[in-house]
Amino acid sequence: MAKHLPADPLLLIALQEENTRLKAALVQAQNALSDQAQTLVNLRRREHDLQALLDQLPSTIGYWDRSLRNRFCNAAYRTWWDVNPSALEGVHIREVLGEVMYERNMPHLESALAGEPQIFERVIPAASTRESRHVLVHYTPDVVDGEIQGLCVLVSDITTLKQADEQIRLSASVFETSLEAIMVTDAEHRIIDINPAFTAITGYERHDVLHRNPRCLGSNRQDRSTFEKMWAALNSVGAWRGEVWNQRKNGETYPALISIARVLNDRHQVLRYVGVFSDISRLKEHQSELERIAHFDPLTGIPNRRLLSRHLDQAVQQSRRSGRSLAICYLDLDGFKTVNDHMGHEKGDQLLVAVTTHLQQVLRHGDTVARLGGDEFVLLLNEMEQQHDYHEVIQRALSAVTRPVQLGQTEVSISASIGVTIFPQDDSDPDTLLRHADQAMYRAKESGKNRYQLFSDLPTTVYPARTTSANTSA
Repeated sequence: MAKHLPADPLLLIALQEENTRLKAALVQAQNALSDQAQTLVNLRRREHDLQALLDQLPSTIGYWDRSLRNRFCNAAYRTWWDVNPSALEGVHIREVLGEVMYERNMPHLESALAGEPQIFERVIPAASTRESRHVLVHYTPDVVDGEIQGLCVLVSDITTLKQADEQIRLSASVFETSLEAIMVTDAEHRIIDINPAFTAITGYERHDVLHRNPRCLGSNRQDRSTFEKMWAALNSVGAWRGEVWNQRKNGETYPALISIARVLNDRHQVLRYVGVFSDISRLKEHQSELERIAHFDPLTGIPNRRLLSRHLDQAVQQSRRSGRSLAICYLDLDGFKTVNDHMGHEKGDQLLVAVTTHLQQVLRHGDTVARLGGDEFVLLLNEMEQQHDYHEVIQRALSAVTRPVQLGQTEVSISASIGVTIFPQDDSDPDTLLRHADQAMYRAKESGKNRYQLFSDLPTTVYPARTTSANTSA
């Protein structure tokens, strides 16, 4: 039977220490392997997170090596180029861009591979819609220790921005070139911008009105009710259009046609007010001229038949309300045709103008003298209380017509025959009143001219003028 030799104590100690060291090394190795495994997991998680993040971006993002072969691209390539991103790995960029686009982009690719970042725009069709899109392209070199490893490619769709930019440019162009004045205020009614037409119309430069209330443009010719209606419309429907009287910087007033709109933000709060207006002085002058042509005799400037009809309607209504009489006088010139035929139409026109002036001088305030045409006139004598009232005015009218008129080297005198009817004694409609006065005028002319005849007295009583020195030929 073998005998156990006594163990060397030193050897045992050494063996124990080595065993401990080996265990420690094993634990350290196990820990290192665990750390590496965790690091790998973390790297894979980060790679996944980065890939997921890049895939959510609408822009295409890719990495291309020095030989321009793909090493990575995000999911947007599927939308833009209609390819599976995983299938692009190792594919040359020429195959993605196509020959034409590749040749166009080659100078930028070469510059990027030389270390110069590139930014440029292109218009390309999207593979999914075939619609042309504006894109902004970035080529960013990947430089490691001074060596170009490849380049990162970022392509962003800027179509919406381009359209917005074009819209802004268009709006700015309209703002700057509009012949109508444009004024923008903030919610507190302070002017924040104007266009050149504003200055041209008002005389105010931008610095004159900036931060001021548009009331600085107003004049004392505008009544308060207009602005009350304006604000009521702006607050209810958000817009108003109307005419106002404004005042230029030099103090001159002018009529303006203005449109104002309220601009709201997303919370339906007032953000801006935009006013557009134009100077309508010439339009008003043209309207006045049309009004004058339509209602006034172009030769004498007194009311014509159309305006007389309106005045007669109003005078009849006034007579009904007041209870006072209205005299309608139909006046025809005696001897005018002779002057017109022998001296010419120009002299005849001068005579008509002179007779009109003489008649206006003897009529009372509120009376009307109108020319129907040729040598026929109508007088409306309002607010007559007694017969002698209109008798005196008509006698003055007869005398006024007989006043001599100098036509060149010749002094001419004529007379008038007047027919008169009295309302409401003659309670007829306006047209019939004129017709009755016309009938009475013919009776006055038949009775010797230079006199007046009352319609109610037909066919008996005729009232001659106080003097009968005028030429009485028809």
